[in-house]
Amino acid sequence: GQEGSDELHFVFTTSCEPYQDWQSEALAQSFARVGQRGALTRIVSGCSDDAVKELLRRTQKSSPHLRIHVTRDFRSLPIFKEVSDDVEKASTPDDYAPYNKPFGLRDWLESANPPVREELVVVLDPDFLFIRPFAVNTGGRVTSAKGGSRDKTEVTDTVATGVAVAQRWSEYLGTAAFENSSSICPECAKVSKADATEYFAVGPPYAITRKDLAELMDDYCNMTVLKRDQMNREHWMSEMLGYSLAAAKHGVKHTTFDNLALGNKADDYTGFVNIMKGNPCEDPVTPLIPGEAPPLLHGCHAYEADDDRGLKWMFYKHLIPNNMFTCDSWLLASPPASVWTLAKRSRDKQRMLEAYGVCTSVKVFNQALVDFKTKMCPDGFNQNRRLRLVK
Repeated sequence: GQEGSDELHFVFTTSCEPYQDWQSEALAQSFARVGQRGALTRIVSGCSDDAVKELLRRTQKSSPHLRIHVTRDFRSLPIFKEVSDDVEKASTPDDYAPYNKPFGLRDWLESANPPVREELVVVLDPDFLFIRPFAVNTGGRVTSAKGGSRDKTEVTDTVATGVAVAQRWSEYLGTAAFENSSSICPECAKVSKADATEYFAVGPPYAITRKDLAELMDDYCNMTVLKRDQMNREHWMSEMLGYSLAAAKHGVKHTTFDNLALGNKADDYTGFVNIMKGNPCEDPVTPLIPGEAPPLLHGCHAYEADDDRGLKWMFYKHLIPNNMFTCDSWLLASPPASVWTLAKRSRDKQRMLEAYGVCTSVKVFNQALVDFKTKMCPDGFNQNRRLRLVK
């Protein structure tokens, strides 16, 4: 086959803020731990020269497999490639960190060194953790973990020209991208509501050919800005909607799956909790990863569960202190086995998912901490698993 045709390049965009640093580090450690194939790049925007030097120095040691691509900060004022009547309107600075995603990706595709040569790109968010390898183009049969309205027998995990694979976000996004969008994307007017929901209401991971991504990139940037303005700069998801519109304009249909990234949101596949053998909270160190569980954890929502002493256990990225990766910081405390036992006894699927999510996230995050500190703390590190996250 074509050289690099089965090779993936995973990429995610970040700012230079401390919380994005530790998220990136955790993602990179989990990527290495599961033996994920392919390249991994962190696009980092808005760092000072000193911060870049420090980041490169640290990454070289902690995650030598992680490439770093540096760009300017795009969050305040995007630059239009096409001059139009809207340019004046866009001249008041906005403060919207997700602009770093389309504009950072475009910069990377255009100027990465070494250039991006892999045929397939997988766009992640920094708050992802790998719990097992992610693959597309496996040709495997599609199991029940497929949402949407298409006939399961016709659905495959193929990524090719005009066909991408992504996590389904239809409960959240619905047809929002396509509402009032005729001025932003005239070509999108012919997309039916059913198609908008089935093929374009998507979130990361996006697995797409490099050529398709490069082709829709300018529109992804511009449509994100226009959608953001149209929504009075109030919505954090304008960037996702910009992506949907650009994909629709360029005819890149997404095969949407429920089971790529588990984020505790309404359209995630949760069926695996009903058929789990064993207790995912029993072992305090090693996560239990059922075959049907999504390969990625997406930290976009909190997990919360109670134990038999009435203690609340949580995992949420916004509760994690920025100094977790220092050598003397505690590791996270592991929830006890009773968290799962109680949830399972309730037969409430959401409670079971919360229990699985909190126990698995804590353990996978701890593994990333241990892997990082083993490399970075020559004099040893604090191995106490004592930090319990609370609101």
